[in-house]
Amino acid sequence: MVAVLILIIVAIAIAALIYAWLVGLIGRLHTTSGALHTRVEVLEANVTGAGPYRVGAAVENIGDVSASINYIAVEFASNASVICSYSPPAPISIPPGGVKDLSFSGCSPSQAPAPGTPVAVVVSTTDGVTATCTITWP
Repeated sequence: MVAVLILIIVAIAIAALIYAWLVGLIGRLHTTSGALHTRVEVLEANVTGAGPYRVGAAVENIGDVSASINYIAVEFASNASVICSYSPPAPISIPPGGVKDLSFSGCSPSQAPAPGTPVAVVVSTTDGVTATCTITWP
């Protein structure tokens, strides 16, 4: 009876090791995706003007592949609802280690946040990587 119990425990341990090995192998295969190597950071951001507003952001590519920015937005920091956004006609490319100053004018929200409200400037790449910088509304 004890021998059967030991065999069951050994079988479970072997199954767990095989499972862990397979999960680790699959995880390593997925990390080669380009999206996992695209990394951007918003170094600084600002919203200026008195309506329509101008939105600016300095974006650095801290990844090891070129990043293509296709979306810039200002969102409420508290609930991520979009105040205004912009999608350039063509993605803006930033080489690895490069920094680009991005901006758009004409941000005219139907109801502008109160001055001093925390907002987030959000930048997104074509492969879904996002970066944010929290600032206050002018």
